[in-house]
Amino acid sequence: MEFKDGRKYQGLYKADERFGPGVETYPDDCQDVGLWLKNHILKLCTEVAGYFSVQAYPEHCDYFDADSQREYLSDEEVPHTDVNEEKDPFYYSYKCLLLDDSYTLPENICIYSTDMDHLPLTHTFRKEFDSEVFQNNKQTYDEDPWLITNITPLMIRMQRHIYKYRHCQAEISWDINFILNGIRDPFGPKGPKELASEQLIEKAAAGDFETVYAILRDDLAHPDVADKHGYTALAAAAVNYHNDIINLLLNSGADVNKCNDEGLSALSMCFILYYPVESFKTNIAERNINKYKLGGLSPLHIAVAIPGEEGVKITEFILHSAIDPDARAEDKDDMYEQDRGKSTESSVGLAMKFNNETGPPTEYYSYSGLVPEEGGRTPLHIICEREDSHEHVREIVRLLLIHKANPNILWSGHSPLSLAIASGNDLAVIELLAYGADPNLPLSKGIGSALCAAVSTTYEQKRTAASRISLIDRLIEAGADLLMPVTVGQGKRTAVGTVVDYAYYTYCQDKRIAHTPYHALLPPEREIFNARRFLLDYISDHLRKRVLEKEKQWDREELQKSKKLDSGIRVAFAKRKCGDRYPSVTSQVEEVRCPFFKYCYQCGRSVGVRLMPCIRCFEIFTCSKSCKVKSWNERHRRECLGATDRQSKTKSGISKDNQSPAGRKGRDGKGGGEKRGERDGSKMKDRREGGERKGGRKGRERKGVIEVYKKGDRKPRLGQAHEAASAWPDLPYTGNYSYN
Repeated sequence: MEFKDGRKYQGLYKADERFGPGVETYPDDCQDVGLWLKNHILKLCTEVAGYFSVQAYPEHCDYFDADSQREYLSDEEVPHTDVNEEKDPFYYSYKCLLLDDSYTLPENICIYSTDMDHLPLTHTFRKEFDSEVFQNNKQTYDEDPWLITNITPLMIRMQRHIYKYRHCQAEISWDINFILNGIRDPFGPKGPKELASEQLIEKAAAGDFETVYAILRDDLAHPDVADKHGYTALAAAAVNYHNDIINLLLNSGADVNKCNDEGLSALSMCFILYYPVESFKTNIAERNINKYKLGGLSPLHIAVAIPGEEGVKITEFILHSAIDPDARAEDKDDMYEQDRGKSTESSVGLAMKFNNETGPPTEYYSYSGLVPEEGGRTPLHIICEREDSHEHVREIVRLLLIHKANPNILWSGHSPLSLAIASGNDLAVIELLAYGADPNLPLSKGIGSALCAAVSTTYEQKRTAASRISLIDRLIEAGADLLMPVTVGQGKRTAVGTVVDYAYYTYCQDKRIAHTPYHALLPPEREIFNARRFLLDYISDHLRKRVLEKEKQWDREELQKSKKLDSGIRVAFAKRKCGDRYPSVTSQVEEVRCPFFKYCYQCGRSVGVRLMPCIRCFEIFTCSKSCKVKSWNERHRRECLGATDRQSKTKSGISKDNQSPAGRKGRDGKGGGEKRGERDGSKMKDRREGGERKGGRKGRERKGVIEVYKKGDRKPRLGQAHEAASAWPDLPYTGNYSYN
């Protein structure tokens, strides 16, 4: 561009306006050099004395990791069309229509505008235009991507425009890379616009209101002009405490959010100057701050993580501004800190062999909801992670829930309720349950449910054994279902069970506690072992009661038959005659059995164990000899006796109302069914009370002490010694057994 007064401008244009690197040369050979926006320089190639840099404050450098925040430009990231929602800062809804090539445009529409950003051109039409412009470009396929030097949106647009036309440079007397790299030496003396721009920044730092006002009034410099480091007049006035010049610049159109090349706005610079380094303490909301983009955390995320009463007040103020209480951070791929110690492979190996168990039937549990979609942390997740000042945490949780924060959102597999359980904050658990947190919400990434988090050994350090029992009771009172299906295992080796299976699975992960003889454990380890075993027995008792409550809804005899058959479907074949001429036809009749849940009646496990029914009543299953003996001694003896008595009476023909023919025959006839029933019952009673069959030792009952073999009997084998030890789990295995 040549002017009548002898000036000449060489640089990059956009929509017939200066936009990018350029040099304006005057008749006296002085030059204005820099990045231009219309008729003003937006960024100089020189450095203003006293510019602000975080490098001057090394104690704060740890909080500004420039390497992790760097962004680059490449051909893949910069398409020839600007119709892109992520790249275009002025993306409007009408531009969505332009992505469809079938969208038709009026003829000669191009004559209505010269700004390519506002021309309603389809995607294909723009590509045709670009192919004409870039057909003679020199392509360099091995060039490195360009670094984005300034993250201000306007500067990013300018850098993308420069990168797009980097191979379209005509023959000029200067190198464009000098301006992009902030090198001023190859050019002539500074021109008037360059001098006025430098003066604006310097006088703003010095507090010279009159000079700054005169420059802005006469339009000699742009209010957002910056030196080669991105240091603006607004930043200069802010760090030097000149409020009048700050107001003047803002009234003149200065961008309050413009950043320097280090990514610091004027407000950020003031924070560094005003607050001492001790005030910058990384909280749980900012632990991965270097991984987040622009807008990764909202003010509410930061507020709920502030400890003390101040955090409660700031959170309340922000919530009153109608902010979204469920705003998500950009850390959806992050992992909860306590879950990072979990082993990626199962350490139990051969101890739990899964056979694709499907867990309890659907009739046994009531929750049918879907797993909610995961995302980044919400403020409720962050506050439930905190392990300090439980009283203040409870107040913030209550504030968020009052303002309609959703307590049933997942992050890293966790809900806010499971995070409160993992962090040991029972006060937060109470608030969440009171405001509608679902204790049966399915959790992902191997966490299972809120009950699973309560029984997991991963989070047991936050509570005493009594507190864990109290927490389980609180969750059950709130509606937590112990029969909710839970996936147990990792990788391809998984099965569906209950919270009891999950508890045993996590218990077995600790090889030292679970797979070491009791006498070999240290005293602290024995305390851990006893607490874990007590917890397992406690939830097993609750599971047993829950199953029995559900089984009361079905017919007892049909349920017993189903357990005895132990098959999914009973198939019966019925023959019917079709006349004299045709043979009989066999038809298959399917009879669906009464639903029942197959689990160990003693320990409650249904996954990774082999379950065998009680051969007397066929109403329960047990997984081992120790569970069989213990359940018999504790509860099943009287249950089984009652069941077998009912069966014997039914077989002998005695009905409940004593009106059946078999019953009358037993009462009236000699040696009838009644007497036979008595004889059979007495024989069974004798055998149950410890009688032996022909000198055998199998019917011998253990009364709580290890049986002493008579003289002449052989000594117990290795397997018998272990069975004897497992029959009394309350007694430690001392190893004082002799083996054949």
